[in-house]
Amino acid sequence: MSKPLHHKHLIVRAEVLETPTVEVEAEAALSELISAVGMVPMIGPLAKYCPMEGNEGITAVAIIETSHVVLHAWDACDPKMIQLDVYTCGELDPEIVFDWLKRFSPLAVSHKFIDREYNLKMVPYDRKTIYEGESQDDASEAHSPPVRCLSIFCGWEVDILIKTP
Repeated sequence: MSKPLHHKHLIVRAEVLETPTVEVEAEAALSELISAVGMVPMIGPLAKYCPMEGNEGITAVAIIETSHVVLHAWDACDPKMIQLDVYTCGELDPEIVFDWLKRFSPLAVSHKFIDREYNLKMVPYDRKTIYEGESQDDASEAHSPPVRCLSIFCGWEVDILIKTP
């Protein structure tokens, strides 16, 4: 009997102290994440470093049995930044992803957890993992609605969520 499909999508933005700067490091890190969340890789992980000024960093991708995992890491920014996209039709415990992210010494983390089963429903999720300098209130957007704004970050126009008091 086949397992039921769940269609969960976790999107993470993290300002970090460290990023992978070598392709094999990014591939190994993504492989460890895939294993930790119990996914089955089909292709990859594959990584490529981009040396373009203002966009220096690595992108790593993997096609998994139940969808995909993508890591973008910019290493020339201050602070450095990681964007992570984990989509699966299987089970997904976001806390495993946040624990995995600790290897990059996060300074600030924001996320969206989406149930894509029938629509794009936001799933309330209060992170248990708190990073140095963060409070429990910082770890969850459930306490106050964010305000959207656009900003230039590392040469790219970025949609940023700002928490209101």
